[in-house]
Amino acid sequence: MMAVVVDKHFFKSLGDIEVVDDLSSGDIAWFTVAFEQDNSGRHFKLVPDDVHVTTLERATEALTGGTPVTLPEFELDIRSKLDM
Repeated sequence: MMAVVVDKHFFKSLGDIEVVDDLSSGDIAWFTVAFEQDNSGRHFKLVPDDVHVTTLERATEALTGGTPVTLPEFELDIRSKLDM
């Protein structure tokens, strides 16, 4: 079993990745986290969100099935998230 920690928005971007019901049937435990901004607006902290257990095969399909974006699109998306 492998454990991976990712942002919840990244995990959601994987689409309808099939999760398994039983831990013993899975290969990867995806621990999703959220970012919360403090009252000052200057600092963030990681907050546990959820755990999703998948097989390696389904995770590979989800990771390779995305649509790539251009570098400017990617950078604009990152900047918009940082400006929140």
